[in-house]
Amino acid sequence: MNNKLPKAISAAIMTAALLSSSLTAASFQTFADFHVQKTVYVSSTAASQSSGFYVDGTTIRDANGNAFVMRGVNIAHAWYKDQTETSIKAAASLGTNVVRIVCADGVQWEKTSADELKNIIKICRENNQVCILEVHDATGRDSTDDLLKAVDYWIEMKEILDENQKYVILNIANEWFGTWDGSAWAEGCKTAVKKVRDAGIRNMIMIDCAGWGQYPDSVKDYGKSVFQADPDKNTVFSVHMYEYAGGNAEMVKNNIDNTLGIGVPVVIGEFGGQHTDGDVDEATIMQYCTEKGAGYLGWSWKGNNSDLAFLDIAENWDGSSLTEWGKALIYGDYGIQKTSEICSVFGSKPEQTTEASEAETTEKQEETTETSLPSSENFGFYVDGTTIRDANGNAFVMRGVNIAHAWYKDQTETSIKAAASLGTNVVRIVCADGVQWEKTSADELKNIIKICRENNQVCILEVHDATGRDSTDDLLKAVDYWIEMKEILDENQKYVILNIANEWFGTWDGSAWAEGCKTAVKKVRDAGIRNMIMIDCAGWGQYPDSVKDYGKSVFQADPDKNTVFSVHMYEYAGGNAEMVKNNIDNTLGIGVPVVIGEFGGQHTDGDVDEATIMQYCTEKGAGYLGWSWKGNNSDLAFLDIAENWDGSSLTEWGKALIYGDYGIQKTSEICSVFGSKPEQTTETTEGVQESIEETTEKDTAQKYQIAANSGDEIQVVLKGTPNASANGCFGYKDNSGEWISDEWSVAFDSDGKAVVNYTVPADANGLEFQIWWAGLWNDSTQSNDEADAEVDNYTIKSAVSETAETEVESVHYGDVNEDGGIDILDVITLNRAILGKENLSAQAIKNADVNQNGSPDSTDSLMIMKYIVGLITDFSV
Repeated sequence: MNNKLPKAISAAIMTAALLSSSLTAASFQTFADFHVQKTVYVSSTAASQSSGFYVDGTTIRDANGNAFVMRGVNIAHAWYKDQTETSIKAAASLGTNVVRIVCADGVQWEKTSADELKNIIKICRENNQVCILEVHDATGRDSTDDLLKAVDYWIEMKEILDENQKYVILNIANEWFGTWDGSAWAEGCKTAVKKVRDAGIRNMIMIDCAGWGQYPDSVKDYGKSVFQADPDKNTVFSVHMYEYAGGNAEMVKNNIDNTLGIGVPVVIGEFGGQHTDGDVDEATIMQYCTEKGAGYLGWSWKGNNSDLAFLDIAENWDGSSLTEWGKALIYGDYGIQKTSEICSVFGSKPEQTTEASEAETTEKQEETTETSLPSSENFGFYVDGTTIRDANGNAFVMRGVNIAHAWYKDQTETSIKAAASLGTNVVRIVCADGVQWEKTSADELKNIIKICRENNQVCILEVHDATGRDSTDDLLKAVDYWIEMKEILDENQKYVILNIANEWFGTWDGSAWAEGCKTAVKKVRDAGIRNMIMIDCAGWGQYPDSVKDYGKSVFQADPDKNTVFSVHMYEYAGGNAEMVKNNIDNTLGIGVPVVIGEFGGQHTDGDVDEATIMQYCTEKGAGYLGWSWKGNNSDLAFLDIAENWDGSSLTEWGKALIYGDYGIQKTSEICSVFGSKPEQTTETTEGVQESIEETTEKDTAQKYQIAANSGDEIQVVLKGTPNASANGCFGYKDNSGEWISDEWSVAFDSDGKAVVNYTVPADANGLEFQIWWAGLWNDSTQSNDEADAEVDNYTIKSAVSETAETEVESVHYGDVNEDGGIDILDVITLNRAILGKENLSAQAIKNADVNQNGSPDSTDSLMIMKYIVGLITDFSV
């Protein structure tokens, strides 16, 4: 892996760090690490301060920028030192990804020495376990002095913590503050956090809530103030769910919702199946934590007093036999083995065990981490779990069509433009390597990509010559073609995905398919091609079990871990709803993105449930691409999407794909690398957005993107055929993601003018103005003739007050120091403001918030830096 930064951005970052006295060495290192690790786009305030775990909203992220959801156990080192290593190894073998270690500062129990601490962390790292360290001596004590003694212990151990920021989270003191008093708890916590940070400790901090850990309202009411008191903004909270915090399902859900409601991560740091004063709903705790993406750790491995022996997870230290509580925690429906993912800083999972009936023996199985970022050389699309992310770090969900360039070269440009005008965000292009059809030249390839980029279309390139052939030689000929085109692929990593060969391997044999794919992927990467790879499954693309059974091994064979899979859903893979859902679930089940690379409304041997494909892909966040724009043979003409190349008339299949309830127009979002969203201002503006190419097809809408905010009043002036009528809608997605259409209808006056007025709802996202139809009625025949209608201009009257409009000017994103330009001084100014060294004016705050999330932070600083050195051309979000 090449860990060197591009010279331009490296120099610019260094300049910013040197010029700003407020940027520490740690923050400079983090800027560099962010680029190397491909996580520059993750929003986090803490990232600029810590080289380890950091807070991103309600998500904990590791040093690689990947989400980390805790699944672990508590281990009582302070009282059973000779069993610690055995316990950690046993817990790891059962699938935990974190252990919380009971330590002592010497006030109540024998002090945990530096050598012990080093050894504990060493064992954890060897077993792929994140290590949470806590001092237990101050448990239940309300005195801030007791809490600060724990802090003093950690300051003594600072060097060890510094060396292990990537692996250690600091839970300052277990269940400090026994009283149910949130205000007093918060004041003590603020004092402790300040002392930790003033000592230079940068590890993520975890704080147990008040009331012996069982009073989560202390976090709900005062947690945000504690978080704000941490200058690194890198503190998370822990609730200990026993009878008073987790006694029943309603209690569990309310407490998790309320604590997460402050916008900071919350972990269930301890819980059991029961406690001294009542039952605990452990099943709901695990289920709801899984639903909410929250971590949990069971108390405790072994060694509880006789009156609390029911809290032991293991019957013996080596974990060869578990208690009923332990079995529920490890093997339950939402237990550790089914929901745990090893932290990405370790690279892979250790072997895990699975329960074999009631026997004490277990069967080992080897797995590897499912989320992996590409090498630092790849600045294009990359895999993040089952999500495809673009070069800006934003999720990209494909909505597109296939275009048969190899056979209809003179229609490619028309087809791409027409598809784009109907709302696609991606096109898959049929190319040829010369084995079966005329070779697609380098000039053709460059032009195709150019047209795609001009029309905001991600471009998937595939060689069609090896279709249905089982020979690896044919597959490798396609690879040779792409190696020949490497320079073009290199220049377009942000815009091009490489689908090596269409439907290679016709036989329904997953093992042989996988071996060929591994060979091809290795050859592609050895040649230095870094683009995201897409691979069609076996059986002419219709055998998704090949992905389910062998796809993970193909993914692991890619050294960049940047391969996704494609299923072609026709009659054998998508014939009915049950088949569609099972195949999508099974393929996504390997933990890697899956796309429906081709599908239609029917096929040669039966029907296809295209409605379920589109609906379930939308539900699962999976991409889909219809086959194909136009040009199918006469016996497959029902697969044509368009009746003519310019898309002015669509087939029934095309109308379903484009206009269906879960079709392209209602679910497609342009990839963020094209920066398609316009800049918004608080002033009243006038303007005309360019519409899509006008068509004569009645069902084809004209669409105008309008940049407006909640409460804005919009007036759209239309021009069209005098005395005609027109209708359409204002469309948007509400906060739940559902598409809403607020319909309008107007009559044109004798001059061909009409006006539509609209107030933007509070929950409107991505507002569009659409014209559906315009016609001139003939009263004698009760029929209508088509008429013209288009937008002449529109006016937005901002919902902000007149005072606000005079005080805050139009936004000039990136100009933080308000000198009229965007340069390194803006980055320095913003960094100083983030660290509390400088105050920004109201206008500067708006200018600095380039990602438009409501407040300037280190993500905005990094985006401005990328703009300065040319990695991005605007601040569209």
